[in-house]
Amino acid sequence: MSKKDKSRTPHLSLSHLIQRALDSQQFFYSFEYSASRDPNPDDLFERISRMTSSLKPLWIDVTWGFGNVGQRSIEMCRRVQKNLSVPCLLHFILTDRTTIQLETDLAKARAAGVRSILALRGYTQAGYDAWQPCEVRKGEVPPPQHADGLIRFIKERHQDWFSIGVAGFPEGHPESKGDLDKDVEHLKLKVDAGAEFIICQFCFDAVVFAAFVTRCRDIGIDVPILPGVMPLTEYSTAKLLSETWGVRLTANIEKKLKDCEESGETERGIECGEEFVTELCRDFLRVQSEGVNTTGTAISGGGLHFFVYDAEWEVRRLLSALSENTIDNEKKQHA
Repeated sequence: MSKKDKSRTPHLSLSHLIQRALDSQQFFYSFEYSASRDPNPDDLFERISRMTSSLKPLWIDVTWGFGNVGQRSIEMCRRVQKNLSVPCLLHFILTDRTTIQLETDLAKARAAGVRSILALRGYTQAGYDAWQPCEVRKGEVPPPQHADGLIRFIKERHQDWFSIGVAGFPEGHPESKGDLDKDVEHLKLKVDAGAEFIICQFCFDAVVFAAFVTRCRDIGIDVPILPGVMPLTEYSTAKLLSETWGVRLTANIEKKLKDCEESGETERGIECGEEFVTELCRDFLRVQSEGVNTTGTAISGGGLHFFVYDAEWEVRRLLSALSENTIDNEKKQHA
């Protein structure tokens, strides 16, 4: 082994970083961005740079997209890791992608230094009510059709190079048709295939999240489960999010936001949304710190996954509001 190899800092997988933070009862958070929403990569990089330099997330992740967006996502991960030294989690989907395309993009991601992937089946194609498998040309090997198959596909080709996470749905995947037990059975297939952590779709009810965690633990899912957080600022946007993603708005915040919008109280609506999501974040952290799995072992620590996109200001405000009760308390505990 060369001197260079001996002095090289060992790579710590994202799953290791998450588990270490949980074990040390550390408060941590991550930020999600979308290359498809920012056609100018320099603008997106600048926002990521501002937020990571001042807020220090444990990692960021970048969503995949159609056309050349996936390549922009890979390039953004490369750029962020090289220039900002922040771990990146790359979304990786199956929608409209052949086996050759999957293999090629995995190779590109690895060459770019990506070490973490969120394995997703992907979005339902426009014009369809349900997800459609990619058309297979004669002589080609069919690509995986589900996220658990994608995980095995990645591991067969790259072994442990990538730390792999998956998505969880506290209110059930839209295609589960309300069968929440069946939903976590499908989630366990992903974990059994090699998923090391779960990042949840956003929800607006900590009781719903807690029940989801309980169902997961009861079925034997023992990897970290992190709640997703979506800022709320106005009723029309909140309603659109709820209807698009099949996520229920609790009656109290829906009424407050609607009343503010109908009366033209824009600033008050922003305040109501911020107050609600701040308390929701505190409840999510309580679920993680006070929850108990089937073995009776306390779930320690807590993390939040923020869907930032273009809501930089809103996420900054949320973290500022949380700091007095969360970050300061962490400092006191370790003083």
